[in-house]
Amino acid sequence: MEEKKRLEFVDIAKGIGIMIVCFGHSGAEDVLISWIGGFIVPLFFILSGYMYKDKGIPVVKDLYNKARKLLKPYLFFSVVLLVIYKCFEWNDIVGVFYSRYCLYGYHVQDNIFFMRATNSPMWFLTAMFAAYPLFYLIIKNEKYMPWIVLSYLAVTWGCTFLPILLPWSIDIAFMMAIFMYIGVQFRKVSDLLEKPAYIYWLILIAFVILCKLNGEPNPSVRELGRTFLLYMLTGVLGTVFMMWMCKHLEGKPFSGLLADIGRHTLVIFCLQILVFHQLNRVIYGILHLPAEGGWLYAAAIFKVIVASIICMYISKAMMKYMPWLFK
Repeated sequence: MEEKKRLEFVDIAKGIGIMIVCFGHSGAEDVLISWIGGFIVPLFFILSGYMYKDKGIPVVKDLYNKARKLLKPYLFFSVVLLVIYKCFEWNDIVGVFYSRYCLYGYHVQDNIFFMRATNSPMWFLTAMFAAYPLFYLIIKNEKYMPWIVLSYLAVTWGCTFLPILLPWSIDIAFMMAIFMYIGVQFRKVSDLLEKPAYIYWLILIAFVILCKLNGEPNPSVRELGRTFLLYMLTGVLGTVFMMWMCKHLEGKPFSGLLADIGRHTLVIFCLQILVFHQLNRVIYGILHLPAEGGWLYAAAIFKVIVASIICMYISKAMMKYMPWLFK
C-alpha cells in the first residue's frame, strides 16, 4: 500500500480508467466506443504488472492470496446482485460460475446470455485471476520468455476460432498475461514517462488511427477487432499515453479524488450498473429528461461521476465494516 500511495499517478490512471469503463456502460458510449475498447482492459492489466513486486513467497500461496482478494468479492457481489434483481433462472446461476456475458460470440443468433443481474462487468475479476498463473509462468522463467510469449500468442490466435467463449475468459487470459509482463518491463524503463512531450502526443495520434483501423473491440466477449495483434498494439499505446498524462496530473486539482477512486476500482466494477439503474430512475423517471442528443451525453457524464463517487464510498464503508471481504 505504501508503494501504491507513492505512485499516485497509477491510482489516478486507475481512477480515470474505471470512469471510462463506467462510461462504456452509460448508454452513450457509441461516441467513444472504438477508443474505449482499444485500450481500457489492457490498461488495468499493464498497471497490475507495473505494480508487481516479487514477495519471495511460493507461487501457490501468492495465487491463494489473489484468489481471496479477487474471488471472494466476486462471489459476494454476485450473490447480492442476484438477490436484488431476483435472477434465479438456471443461466443466471450458471453465469456466476461461467463468468462470461454469453456462451457464443455476442452477435450469434439464439445465444445463451449469462450475468443478467447487472454483474456482467465482473467478468474482469475472474479474467485477471485466470491470467495470474500464466503471468507467473513468464516471470519465473524469463530465460524462456520469448518462447512462452510466442506460445501465448499462438493460443490466443487459436482461441479466436472457437465457437464458444471459454469460462473465466481463459481464451484471452494468455494475452492478458502478456500485458501484465509488459507492465513489469515498463517499470524497468526509468525514463518511460520522461521523454519529450511530442513523443506521447505522437503515441496518442498513432493510437487513435490504429483504433479506427481495428474497429470496436470488446474483450469481454472476445471481440478483439480486425486482429488481436492490432488490439495489443493499441492497448500498449493507449496505456503509455494514459500513464504519461496521469503522471502530469499528480498534484493538480481533483487528482486526489481521482486517485481515491482508483483505489476502489474493485467495488466500482461490481456495482456501477446497479447504481446507474437507480440514477436512471431519477434522471428519466422523475425528472423526465430526454434520452437523446446532448442531454444523453450530459446525463452519461453525470452518471459516471456520481456512480464512481457513490461506489467509492460504499467501498470505503465495506472496507471499514467488512474488512474480511477484501483480505
